[in-house]
Amino acid sequence: MEGKYPRSLFWITFLTNFFAKHVYLALPGFTLLIVGIWTRPCLWIGLGLLVLDVCLSLMQAIQTRKVFLTDDSSNFQPFRNAVLSENWRQNLDDLVREKQSGEETEKAKSVTENVADLNDRFNRARYMDQDGK
Repeated sequence: MEGKYPRSLFWITFLTNFFAKHVYLALPGFTLLIVGIWTRPCLWIGLGLLVLDVCLSLMQAIQTRKVFLTDDSSNFQPFRNAVLSENWRQNLDDLVREKQSGEETEKAKSVTENVADLNDRFNRARYMDQDGK
């Protein structure tokens, strides 16, 4: 499927990497920038850490975009098609809801079967106790 990778998703990926994945660079960088108000070496070290964080986050966002546009794995196709469509937010939301409802149905069946099995066991044990056996 040919599609255009959403620009907003690119920036979401970039910012998530910047603040969450590379937090070990962002936090000291911002801290050193604040300390750098009084000491110049801390300012330059903080700027260096933030520039490194920006570079790593940008590379990761570009790599994520490349994977979306080139990967043809059959397991990845529904997600890829949802993201590369024009109305990607709605399609992605529908895909996630569909997957969740399928999993909930399977879990509900499993739980129902387990509860029924436990109920049978409990009833058999209770009736065995009443009969004195």
